[in-house]
Amino acid sequence: MIYDLVLNGGRVIDPESGLDAIRNVGIAGGSIAAISTEPMQGSMMIDASGLIVSPGFINVHSHSWTPLGQEFELRDGVTTALELEAGAYPVKRFGTYAPIAIAGNARINFGASVGHAWIRSTILEGDEALSGADEMVSRAITQGGGGDMERPAFRQPLSPPQHEELRRHLESGLDEGGVGIGMLLDYMSEVVDDAEMQLVFDVAAERQAPIIVHIRRGIAGDPSGLLEIIRFAKASGAPVHICHVQANAMGNIVEFLRLIREARDDGVSITTESFPYNAASTSNTAAVFNRDWQTIFDITYEDVEWAATGEARSSITTTRKNGRA
Repeated sequence: MIYDLVLNGGRVIDPESGLDAIRNVGIAGGSIAAISTEPMQGSMMIDASGLIVSPGFINVHSHSWTPLGQEFELRDGVTTALELEAGAYPVKRFGTYAPIAIAGNARINFGASVGHAWIRSTILEGDEALSGADEMVSRAITQGGGGDMERPAFRQPLSPPQHEELRRHLESGLDEGGVGIGMLLDYMSEVVDDAEMQLVFDVAAERQAPIIVHIRRGIAGDPSGLLEIIRFAKASGAPVHICHVQANAMGNIVEFLRLIREARDDGVSITTESFPYNAASTSNTAAVFNRDWQTIFDITYEDVEWAATGEARSSITTTRKNGRA
C-alpha cells in the first residue's frame, strides 16, 4: 500500500495504549492507517528518527488567540488551544477581532468558553462592551487604552433584573457552542455576590457544562476561594475546573490538592491544572493590586518585573476611573 504520508523511525508514544517504541506510521485520508515496525511507502516520506511522534496536546488554558500565538502553540506540539478561563461572548466572535484575528487562517483547532466577564460587559457597558480578552488587548494596542480591568464589568455589581439578563446570555453562549462557562472571579471579587454565583452554577448544572474558574484569591495559601467553589459545585451538581491551582495555593499546594481530592471523593466533579513555570503575569490594574498584594502573593516589589523591559518595579500604581488610587 502507498500511504499519503509516512513518518519513519520516530519514537511513537500513545498514552491510550501505552505504546512507547520506535515505529513507522502510515497516514491515509487524514487518519492514521497503520503503525508498524515494517517498512512503509508513502507519497510523502518524513524521517522522524530522533523525534517523538505523539497525539497533539490540548491546551485548556490558552490565551494564544493570535497567529503568532498559534505558531508557538504548534511548535510546542499543541493541536487544540482553548480559551476557557476568560472565554468569549458572543462565543462566535472569538478569534475574529482585528488586527489579531485567527479565524479563517487558523494553524490549529481553537475554541472558547462562554465568558462570564464579557457577558457582564455586554450588560453593563452597552456599545463599549468587550467580546473577550483578545478585544481588550487589541484596543489597548491600537487605541492606547481600554486594556485594563477598571471597567464596569469588573467593578460594578449586577442588579436582580440584570441577573436574569445574565442567565439568558449564558444559555445563549452555550447554545452557540461555548465550551463551558469561564469565570475570572478573582478579577471581580468585590462585585460578584452569592446570588450571581448561584445563578451561574445553576445554569452550568442544568446544562452539565463545566465552570472554568480563576478562584477568588485570599492571603497566600488561604483556601477560602477554593472552598467557595467546592461548596457551590456540591450544592448545584455543576462540574468545575480550577485554573492554575499553584497560582492561588502558593506555598499551600499540598492542602489545595488534598481539598480537591476530598471533594472528588465526595462526589464533586472537579479538576484542576498547573502551568509548567513559576512566574505568573497579569495587568497591574488587576483587582488584587488594590488589596494587600504583597501579603496575598507573599512577594515584594523586587519580585515584580515590568514585562516590556524586564526591569524590577520600585512601585505599583493603579488608578480607578473615579480618581482613587
